[in-house]
Amino acid sequence: MPKIVLHPISNLQNETSAVSTINTNFDRIEAKFEQMLSRDGQSPNHMNSVLDMNNRRIINLGEPVDYTDAARHGDLQQYVDRAEDAAENAEEWAAQAQYYFTQTLTIYNSFRSLYLGAYSSAPSGTYGNGVLYFNSTTNNWYAYKVGTGWVILPSSTFLSLTDVSAPTSNRYLFWDGTKVTFTTVTVSPNDITIGGQSLTTVINNINNDITSIEGDLLDLAGDISALESGKEDKANKGIANGYAGLDASAQIANNQLRPSLRTLVAVTSNCDSSVTSGDYWCNGSTTNAPTTAAGSLSVIAASASAVTQVYTQASAPNDQWTRSYNGTSWTTWSKAGGDSGGVDPSFDFVDETSNRSVGTWYQNNTGHPLNVYITLQITSTEGTEGTFSISLSKTGSGSGTTVAMSNYVVAPVSSVSATFQTVVPEGFYVRAGPGIYSVSSWYELK
Repeated sequence: MPKIVLHPISNLQNETSAVSTINTNFDRIEAKFEQMLSRDGQSPNHMNSVLDMNNRRIINLGEPVDYTDAARHGDLQQYVDRAEDAAENAEEWAAQAQYYFTQTLTIYNSFRSLYLGAYSSAPSGTYGNGVLYFNSTTNNWYAYKVGTGWVILPSSTFLSLTDVSAPTSNRYLFWDGTKVTFTTVTVSPNDITIGGQSLTTVINNINNDITSIEGDLLDLAGDISALESGKEDKANKGIANGYAGLDASAQIANNQLRPSLRTLVAVTSNCDSSVTSGDYWCNGSTTNAPTTAAGSLSVIAASASAVTQVYTQASAPNDQWTRSYNGTSWTTWSKAGGDSGGVDPSFDFVDETSNRSVGTWYQNNTGHPLNVYITLQITSTEGTEGTFSISLSKTGSGSGTTVAMSNYVVAPVSSVSATFQTVVPEGFYVRAGPGIYSVSSWYELK
């Protein structure tokens, strides 16, 4: 339906009718212009409906200021970077928290392993050297000595609790930073000092530190859980529209690569049965090969009745043969260099660059398989990405079959190019693209 419906004027014999029709058309044009966007900002200049960009980009946006402004990719990247930094910091904090928690727990457990607590009389039983308890009746500290039993801590200086000697009353434990000593005084548990702080204070501080660390670990667990919620689902591994997995060598599995990127792992026993596009390996026992020497077989299948094979010998002199299949029978192998009807020694590379362009089909009417060497190039001032491609077609219409392709990413104010080689069967069509790139060079061996 047209944007504006205007009434045609068949003649000017009736002046009043013609003027009325013209004025009506002008009114409709003016009303329609009022609905258009203004490039200079003249009002009205706002949308009354959804604007469909039809998968097109909006370029040269200004820096967003208000909350309702559109944001550019670069404006959002800083927040993505910050999120990644926060994730890395969270991992470091988790490691540090675990370290301090372990150190604190070790110190606490070391003391708890020796201290039995406060008792009104000596605890019964047998203990190891250096075990402590506080006698709440006599207000003395006692240490256990194997063979002797409980002894009051003496005033003499010693380096370990296993060196306890004869008991002396009214002594308490004191750590001066380098050694354990005993001072003559009547003490309570709060009089025992470690690093200048009473034992009660030290234990309370340890408990507070443990509580704080536990809280930090809980917060960290929440952060890690939030990060894990955004990770890739393992169920998407190795499936269509998912992500590729890695093998034992930390490489993408061969069967998850594009056919053109796969290594030669499939061994074909009969060249005649290899009619699916891909690369195959032929050993000395492969039948219907042009030679008994092992080599690689590249298959280009435009359709079930249009298949081209290229056999390359793996060992010197690395000869190459080609042949075609029409759905019923194979042609004979043609060896590059003139053997069995192969490439004529008189052939030479012909520069067809000026006669070729992206998106156009070109037919091979040379009367023999045609080797084509194409270099595609793209230059961008803003940066872009896409895929170079080469296709074959039996009819020269439609999208054809892609036989070679390469992804590209172009940085701002730079260019990227890629070179392809393919064999075009006799009578078939070849095309570069379509795409926003151009033909840098196009050579044909004929």
